[in-house]
Amino acid sequence: MSPTKYILGEIAGAGGMGVVHRAVADGQPGSFAIKQLRPELVNETAMVRRFENELRVGRLLQHPNIVRVVDDGDTAAGPPFFAMEWVEGEPLGRRIARGGASSTHEAIAIITRLLDALAYAHDHGVVHGDVKADNVLVAGQGEDLQVTLIDWGLARFLAEPVTIATDFVSGTPGYMSPEVLHGEPPGIPADLYAAGVLLYELLTGVSPFGRGEPADIVERQLYGEIEPPSTLIPGRTLHHGLEMAILHTLAKEPAQRPASARVLADAIALHANAPEVWSPPSEAPSLAVAEFSASAATRDWRPNPSTRRRLAIGTSDARLAVEAALSRDDGNEIAAAYLARASELLSRHQLRESARQLQLAVDTLDLTSDPSAALWPVLLSLAAIHGGLGDRPHARRIAQEARGHAERAHAEIGVRRADALLRRLAH
Repeated sequence: MSPTKYILGEIAGAGGMGVVHRAVADGQPGSFAIKQLRPELVNETAMVRRFENELRVGRLLQHPNIVRVVDDGDTAAGPPFFAMEWVEGEPLGRRIARGGASSTHEAIAIITRLLDALAYAHDHGVVHGDVKADNVLVAGQGEDLQVTLIDWGLARFLAEPVTIATDFVSGTPGYMSPEVLHGEPPGIPADLYAAGVLLYELLTGVSPFGRGEPADIVERQLYGEIEPPSTLIPGRTLHHGLEMAILHTLAKEPAQRPASARVLADAIALHANAPEVWSPPSEAPSLAVAEFSASAATRDWRPNPSTRRRLAIGTSDARLAVEAALSRDDGNEIAAAYLARASELLSRHQLRESARQLQLAVDTLDLTSDPSAALWPVLLSLAAIHGGLGDRPHARRIAQEARGHAERAHAEIGVRRADALLRRLAH
């Protein structure tokens, strides 16, 4: 089969790695988006590897909210390129800068579609690594709303070691999670953090970290307090639970964020039909586009050694094991990984953080297809920690729940351990 010949049109987008043209193809209807590696980068191994990685992700992920790669391209005649479907839509940053804050219903509709795309990618072991307003295209509204996540140039396969620019961090300052700014590779919590930033922007019309030079934004990311979104939208009712979900997602410690894109989507969807008393302003606020990402390009830089640190849960093997287990959606593997993480925290006498991790495991396993075989060991460990913290009534309730799960899983050892723990908690 002869390679498809494309006729390039106007430039639709450009970044540090490549240029995207709108194009048509001989004998084929419609338009395509052609992404071509910049000619001056064809001999730079790291950039070529990044480009190839994006193509590899595009071949793997087939989802209605993710841009599709339709042709690998013929690289014999020039710089590497690949063809994607042409997606109609406006970058989310431009949409917010033009129209200001969205209604709660519209904001939730956009974010839940984005989270559906991220959940699918995470299920396939891929993190996007550069979720930002310019990488989300939005078209239509209501039932016809279409949201598409694009530009997978910084995507990472969770099961593979980091091999690209390991001395640098990459991303857009206003959307990069604190652990990535400290030099860690992006994981599932980093994608969720960026989605939380986008939801904040949709509801308020501004970034949670303001504008200014990248160094100022990074400083606020790492050390600043986030202003609750409700304080920025006077006269509008924002449900407390939705606000808490946003602030939870923007926690500086990745362990304190939701366990997965589905968990976050479920928490947000609870408020999709809440009544809203609010009218958008007659004129959109005057916003600098740089408050979002339209002029804030993805970039690489070396973290300052004075700010590089290990977060509370570190970059341990236990944490990476949890990410890998979540990507495979294996209940027993998820339970084992969280138990290992909790054990690591206990060894550092971090009882409350260990309990938080085990609760995240319970919330996650509740969403798997058959959590019964995996859940009772997690619940027993959680009950024991609450008992150690002095909350015996809570510990007994969890231990009883663990016993029930062990019975349903026909795990005699689990039943015996639950009975023993309940006896200890009774005294």
